[in-house]
Order: sequence, then C-alpha cells, then structure tokens
Amino acid sequence: MFGTDSHTCNAGAFGQFASGIGNTDAGFILGTGKLLIKVPPSIRFVLDGEMPPYLLAKDLILHIIGEITVAGACHHYLGITAMLTAIQCSCAVT
Repeated sequence: MFGTDSHTCNAGAFGQFASGIGNTDAGFILGTGKLLIKVPPSIRFVLDGEMPPYLLAKDLILHIIGEITVAGACHHYLGITAMLTAIQCSCAVT
C-alpha cells in the first residue's frame, strides 16, 4: 500500500507492506496504476514477554533506535512483532 500520509506504514501492523510516498509518485500511480520500487532490505524485531508497568511502547522503540542508531534503519523495512503502539512509534523513525 502506498500513501502520502506519514502514518501510511501503520498498515504494516495488519500484515501488508506499506510505504509513504511523495505527491509526484502518487500522481504517477493514479495515472498509470503502477509504481516501480526497489524492495528494501528488512530488519526484524521480535519483542516478547511482559513489559514492566513503568515502560511504554515508545520506550522500547527509543531503545531499539539507540541500539541500531537512526541511520541504521534508513531505507529498510522494519518488521516489529509487538503491539500496534510500537509499530506506530517506529513510523516516526523512518
């Protein structure tokens, strides 16, 4: 799925590939029904277990960013097996 909204990648929480695109790309899709893309490499995170009550989903994402650095996820697909809130937070990283 492609969209011009910054939260387009939230669709990944429902098992689909989703990516934010610019207005020029959106116009091309509307005109041709196609968009040529390069399939990005993926990084998968499995967040398992119970979180202590003092931690929030954003804390987990910030920890991941600290581990891989912001540049570590550029132009990558981030597969996060966890709660929807964590997936929403990761959209802000990419």
